[in-house]
Amino acid sequence: MVEDGFSLFLTNSAWQKIREALLSGTEVFVSVAGADAASISVQWVKPAAYTSPVSGETYTAERWTTYHPEPTLPLKELVAVSSSRIVSLISEHDLQERSTAEDLAGYANLIEKAVDTFFTPLERRTNRELTIQLALAAAGHEVRFIAVPDLSADAAEDLQKRLESVPSPKVGGPVKLDFILGIWSAASKQ
Repeated sequence: MVEDGFSLFLTNSAWQKIREALLSGTEVFVSVAGADAASISVQWVKPAAYTSPVSGETYTAERWTTYHPEPTLPLKELVAVSSSRIVSLISEHDLQERSTAEDLAGYANLIEKAVDTFFTPLERRTNRELTIQLALAAAGHEVRFIAVPDLSADAAEDLQKRLESVPSPKVGGPVKLDFILGIWSAASKQ
């Protein structure tokens, strides 16, 4: 039987430092004398956090994966929306089991188009960030959003109705996303 591995001979003092770091979740570096001697360190991966501006909930992950659209896709013809990104608030595994990329992309495109249409009129041409939280379930969907700067009460009610009227895809379990849109930012067409 062959195994890969390594062994270290540690002094009692070095072992005590490493043991304390492992028990307490702190980091430690133990060096040894001599230029050719090995050293050992314990480092902890700190989870990355995302706090939804809509709900105030904080989501953590060991790592967040960024996916970019394929460059072969045609450019969208949007007027007011200048940038967008989606943050999945459930695990990648759950997302894949509960929906398809095609269904979610189609839904996101319809939401984006509704937002673009809403913000295209001259009186709504203000640089802002809009975060839309989409909670999809087998029984329907819930849409909440926050705009910075705020919308008037009438405008917010109008946008809410438009977003709720967008048909949601069928899902095999709860799916929750934050859809973050830049509206009339410097990169947009004006």
